[in-house]
Amino acid sequence: MQVKRKIYKSFQYEKMRHSLRVRLSFLAVAVVILAIEIYIAAFVKGGFVRHYLGDVLVTVMLYAFGRAVFKTAPKILAFEIFAFSLFIEILQYFKVLEILDIHNLIIRIVFGGTFDVSDIVCYALGCLLAYLIDVICFLQKYKSPKI
Repeated sequence: MQVKRKIYKSFQYEKMRHSLRVRLSFLAVAVVILAIEIYIAAFVKGGFVRHYLGDVLVTVMLYAFGRAVFKTAPKILAFEIFAFSLFIEILQYFKVLEILDIHNLIIRIVFGGTFDVSDIVCYALGCLLAYLIDVICFLQKYKSPKI
């Protein structure tokens, strides 16, 4: 009985350490992508990187922040990030910022300027990419506990 308890406690400790390591890894990824996004917003004036890659990266960044903060299943988190991105795009379609007469620069940057169907495709690709990288790099690596 004591041996089982020690093994269980050891497993719980390893699980907790793993969880902290994984969360910190996701936080680091999110911060790096945030820095890349800021660079793109400040210095890239147009083209593929600004219009498409930036949208893919923003959903990957949100996914990484989500994995760092919340204990949500990866598939559910990817869906939630896509739903949030879609919600923002719908607000752009209905020009909510103009209707509410909001001129705050930060809010305008977060919400974006114009509705575009290609943004939705980029958000979907970003969520799928983040989910697949998560499953391949993290979940498969720690699938079976080492006791």
